[in-house]
Amino acid sequence: MPPGPEFPITPRGAGQRLRSSVRYFGSLIVIPTVREHQSSADSAENLSTAGSLILNRTIGSTFSVEEKVSRLDEGNCLISKIYRVPEHILKRGFIRLETRYSPDSPGELRSSLILATLRFFDVHFHVHRSELERASIVEMLDASPTDFTKKKWNDKSLLQAFHVRMNIAERIYFTVDVGGTSNLFSRFVSGVMVFAIVVSIAVWMAGTVPSCTVVPCETCEPEPLEWMRVVDEVCVIIFTVEFLTRMLTAPFARAKLLQQRFLLNLLFDCKGRYQEAQELPQRQPSGHIRFTWISNWWSFWKQPSSVVDLFTILPYWVEVWFATSADGNFIWLRLFRLLRVSRIFKLVQLLNSDLGQLSDAQHLLANVFMQASPAFAITLALLLFALIVFSSLMYVVERASWYPAPVVLQLEQRNFRTVNFQAVVHEAERAGGVFLRSLPDGYLELSPFTSIVSSCWWTLATITTVGYGDHVPVTIGGKMVGAVAILYGTVLLGLPIGIIGSQFSTEFARMVSANRTRQERNHRRHEDAEEEDDCRLPRLPPPRKETTLPWTRGSPSRST
Repeated sequence: MPPGPEFPITPRGAGQRLRSSVRYFGSLIVIPTVREHQSSADSAENLSTAGSLILNRTIGSTFSVEEKVSRLDEGNCLISKIYRVPEHILKRGFIRLETRYSPDSPGELRSSLILATLRFFDVHFHVHRSELERASIVEMLDASPTDFTKKKWNDKSLLQAFHVRMNIAERIYFTVDVGGTSNLFSRFVSGVMVFAIVVSIAVWMAGTVPSCTVVPCETCEPEPLEWMRVVDEVCVIIFTVEFLTRMLTAPFARAKLLQQRFLLNLLFDCKGRYQEAQELPQRQPSGHIRFTWISNWWSFWKQPSSVVDLFTILPYWVEVWFATSADGNFIWLRLFRLLRVSRIFKLVQLLNSDLGQLSDAQHLLANVFMQASPAFAITLALLLFALIVFSSLMYVVERASWYPAPVVLQLEQRNFRTVNFQAVVHEAERAGGVFLRSLPDGYLELSPFTSIVSSCWWTLATITTVGYGDHVPVTIGGKMVGAVAILYGTVLLGLPIGIIGSQFSTEFARMVSANRTRQERNHRRHEDAEEEDDCRLPRLPPPRKETTLPWTRGSPSRST
C-alpha cells in the first residue's frame, strides 16, 4: 500500500468552516479589547490573551501580508498583478498623523488610527479584507515600550498592506500611465514616451529652420524634410496609441491610486478618524458600483494631463483629415499646429512622475501663492483702478482735435504737413473724420488715444515699466500723466513682489525646519531601537580577578 499522507485529510469544506469559526470567535474576543474598556484588570488581561491566541492562530493558518504580496508578485516582474501605494506617500501621511496626534512619540501611533486608515483604504478602493484581518495587521506591529495603546507604524508589513489586486484593465492602465512606474515594463514604457516626446519636439523645432526645409512647388509653403515628417508621424502614432489605451481602460481602473494629493487627503487628513471609519459600510452599494465606471470616465477627462495629451495628437490628425480637401490652408488649421507645444507640458508631467523630489518644490510654490493671494487681490484691484484713471486722463489730454473728412481732404491744399497722409485720408473716409494732434516739429498725425479702451494698452505698458514705445504722449499734460503712471507702477509692482519674497522665505524656512525635525526624530528613533536591542542582549558577568591573601604573599607553599 502506498504510504499514508503526512497529515490527516479533513473533509471537503471542513478547513474553510474551521477558519470561519476561528475568525468569528476571534472577532468576539478581539474587538471588545479594542473598543471597550473593561473595569476589571484581570478580565481585560484574559480577553487580550485570548485575542492574541486567536490572532496568532488566524495569522499562522490563513494569511500573512508579506507572504501574500510576495506570492502575488512571484513571476510578475514585468507586469505585476498588484499595485502598492508608494512608500514615500504613506510615510508622508503617517508623519502627518504623527505630528498631529503623537508629537511626543516619534514613529508611533495609536492602533485605532492605523485601523481607521486601513479601513478607509479598503472601503474606498474595494479591497475585500475583513476587520479581523486589519486588526491582525496592526497586532503584528511592534508595540510601543512606553504606551501599550500605540504601535510603531514604520514597518514593512504595514506599508505593504496598502495594495490592491488589479484587473486586466487596471494592469494595462497602470502600465501605460506615466504615474504608475511600479514594474519593469511600465518603466520601459515611460522611457519610450520620454524619448518620443524629446525627439518630437526637437524635430518640430528643426523643421522651422530654412536649411531643414524644402519647397515642393512654386506656390507652396516650405515643408520639413521627408525623414523629419516620418519621425514626427511615428511619434504621433505612439502618442495616439498611448492616449487611446488609457482612455479605453480608464473607466475600469482605480486611477485615483496614482493621485498623491487625493491619497493624502483620503487617508491622512480627517478628524475623528476612528469613529468615521467605524461608520463606513464594509462594501459599497450595488448601484454605486454599477455607475463607478461613469465617474472614472469623467475623472479621466477632468485631469489636465488628459487634455494635454489630446492637444498633443489632435493637430496632426486634423491636418491629415483636411489635407485631402480642396482647400487645406485654413487659418484655424495653422493655429492647430501651434498646439504641438503642449508636448512640452507632457514632458514635464513625465519627469515629475519619475522624479518625486519635485513635489516638495511644487508644494512650496503652491503654499507661497496661497499665502500671498490677498496681496494678489489687492494688486489686481489697484491695477484696474489705474487702468481706468490713467486711460481716461490720457484720452482727455492726448485726444487732440477732430477733423471732419472734407477738412482732411483740403489739408494738402492748405500746405499742412501730415504724417502718412494717405492713411489719414483712408481713415477719414471710413470714419467720417479723424483725431489729429500736432507734433513738436509742426506735423500732424493720427492720435493713438482715440478712446479710453485703446488708451489702456499704453497705461498697462507704462505701469509695468515695460516702456513699449508705439504710443507716446507729445503734450506737456500727457507727459505729466505718464510720469505719475510710471511712479505709480513702480510702487504697485513692489507690493506683491516683496510679499511673495517674504512668504517664500518663511515657507522655505518652515520646510527646512520640518525636514530637520523629521531627521532628528528618525535619528532618535534609531537610537532608541539600538538601546532596546542592547537591553535585550544577555549581559555577561565581569571576569573574576585573582585575589591573594596578604599572609600568603612571599611565603612558601605549605605541605600537609
